[in-house]
Amino acid sequence: MEETSPSLVSLDLMSHLHHMMDYLLGERAKSLSASAKSFGRFRGVIDDINCSVLYENGVSGQFWVSKSSLGNRNGMKVRILGSKGSALWIQNDPEHLELAYSDGRKEILDRGSITKEAKLPRYNRFKAGHPAGYIEAFANLYVDIAKSLRLYMSGKTPDNREITSIEQEVDRMRFLETIDISARERKWVDIIY
Repeated sequence: MEETSPSLVSLDLMSHLHHMMDYLLGERAKSLSASAKSFGRFRGVIDDINCSVLYENGVSGQFWVSKSSLGNRNGMKVRILGSKGSALWIQNDPEHLELAYSDGRKEILDRGSITKEAKLPRYNRFKAGHPAGYIEAFANLYVDIAKSLRLYMSGKTPDNREITSIEQEVDRMRFLETIDISARERKWVDIIY
């Protein structure tokens, strides 16, 4: 693969979005087509990236990250569309998950809803109705890292899906490099793992 240097917006924002989608889909990206632009105050600094992604199982995705989109403060949205329904989560409203079904029904789940995972103590350091999610995510990550370190120090092999490996992080950098190549060459590019 050609030597490239991912842009700061890619390293800062796209890496988080890519990590989240890897985790949610359980699939690796296969190829992508990206455009990278500079709209902000510092011309020449990439601050807006659009990316179409194809995954190994045939799922397709659209990523958009920007540091020059006025009025969109931490406006991450994750929308997953399927043949039986869809899900929408918005970072600015982290307490709710909107589900839509193929029969036209819509449902909004929150931490107070009848759910299995969301009711676990791991996700409920505060009662429903209090802002939560961000602190819990980091607290859970630190707990998982500590457990894995204890296993490693005792000579056992850590096996925790919640913690990314060095190999996964290298794959993430290859994904970001491929975005830069695609944007420069203006074409679909296979991701070389």
